[in-house]
Amino acid sequence: MYEPVSEDYPNYYNSWASSILKADTKSPQKYKGFSQGEGNPEYVKWSCQYSPSSLIDKDPRTAWSEGVPGDGIGEVVIVRIDITKPIKIWNGFGRNEKLYKENNRPKKIKIHGFVALDCSPAAMSFASYSRFRYMDSYEYELSDKNSYQPLTISDSILKKYYNTKDELVSKGKGESFCNFSDEVLSFLVIEISSVYKGSKYSDTLISEITN
Repeated sequence: MYEPVSEDYPNYYNSWASSILKADTKSPQKYKGFSQGEGNPEYVKWSCQYSPSSLIDKDPRTAWSEGVPGDGIGEVVIVRIDITKPIKIWNGFGRNEKLYKENNRPKKIKIHGFVALDCSPAAMSFASYSRFRYMDSYEYELSDKNSYQPLTISDSILKKYYNTKDELVSKGKGESFCNFSDEVLSFLVIEISSVYKGSKYSDTLISEITN
């Protein structure tokens, strides 16, 4: 998996979800030519307004939205986050109370924990993570409120994570560029199991997941 270090490349997060809602507002001007094609930052940010990058921008006015017909049951989104620290989640579309109620909010989710065993600098502006080890999964129910709420990590995932990091630190880096002592190598896969129904739309959104 590739992760950009710049906010100008939210499109690289498109593979961090099983689906993404298409942009639904007017696009900025799309320039012609090699240096000013669809890759210009304004257009890229517009086209990726519902991508997983919106989960980690520390702005609850933006959100990831699944993009399949219906309520998005079974759709997933991935975040890299430090599971050893407290985690909070902003459920639904947090831009305002009207949009929050009009759109679906996840009710029950299934949380899958993974840890990356290999890292490498894929390019100057990106890092890559690979060879993931599965830790565990558990069901979790979210409250229906337009604000942050705690996201508690299961003891089984934490135990396996610490055991894995101890194992990796003792072995050393080998050919990996991971800093197993300090780097955040834990990943959560959030799977939608059920929703609080929106009054107008069937899109299911999550605005933020952060420490």
